[in-house]
Amino acid sequence: MVENPPRKLWPYLLSAVVVGSALGALFAPKPGKETRKQLKDLLHRGKERAKHLRAKLPIRKSQLLAAIKAGREALRENHNGHHRRAAVHA
Repeated sequence: MVENPPRKLWPYLLSAVVVGSALGALFAPKPGKETRKQLKDLLHRGKERAKHLRAKLPIRKSQLLAAIKAGREALRENHNGHHRRAAVHA
């Protein structure tokens, strides 16, 4: 059986990407002023992306909850239908 990854894995992954990008920029063979500007731009883009994703979360959450509800109802109907058919055949 395949285990599911931890639910809170994405913050660590995002942090690793940011830290890795910053370290790569710091150790790149560029002048300090250019490197600082590159880091500033990188952080700005990251903030904008995070803001964009954060704005989508409520929509995604409601879609996920609706899908879960529909799945539960389908399982309940399937389960109840199975019991009704079994009672008829008994």
